[in-house]
Amino acid sequence: MSKILAAFAAFSLFFFLALLFPRAAFAFTPPLPNGAVTDTAGRLSPSDDARLEANIASYRARTQHQLAVLVVASLDGESIEDVAYKTFNTWGIGRKEYDDGALIVIAPNERNVRIETGKGIGDRITDVAASRIIAEKIVPELKRERIADGALAGLVAIESEIDRGGTPNVLRHFDLRTGRACCGGSRASTGG
Repeated sequence: MSKILAAFAAFSLFFFLALLFPRAAFAFTPPLPNGAVTDTAGRLSPSDDARLEANIASYRARTQHQLAVLVVASLDGESIEDVAYKTFNTWGIGRKEYDDGALIVIAPNERNVRIETGKGIGDRITDVAASRIIAEKIVPELKRERIADGALAGLVAIESEIDRGGTPNVLRHFDLRTGRACCGGSRASTGG
């Protein structure tokens, strides 16, 4: 009988703690944006930040498209897809009536990258294009520990794709470790 009571007490305590501290309490919360470039990992120098901000501001002045970069210290146990989606929507990237923004999320500690786009430019930043940008432009720089150069290369490639146009959005995920493509977003591991 005492084993049953002990088990019931343990279960009750676990259930109470689960209600008191739900998983969401430990989940990633998007940081407040610090301009178009936010670096919670402390991996960008002030000159790196200024260079990225200047590129984004120049492109926005020319096209009105809103681009942003997040270099995150930790995904807090969440997938990069969830982090990018939450951040993109919390920050409200892109003009509301056009949903034409794009976000690059770089998680150097987890060795992941993702490009999140609004539906208004999804036909121009196709899944294949996003995977190619990550694999060919961003990841090579990240492997050399050049976060700012990777972000800038990604921004320039995104700008080029938006300006050129594209095909409908079907595939948005490519994992460099496995070489597999999937739907649901653009992400890649930096390997290693």
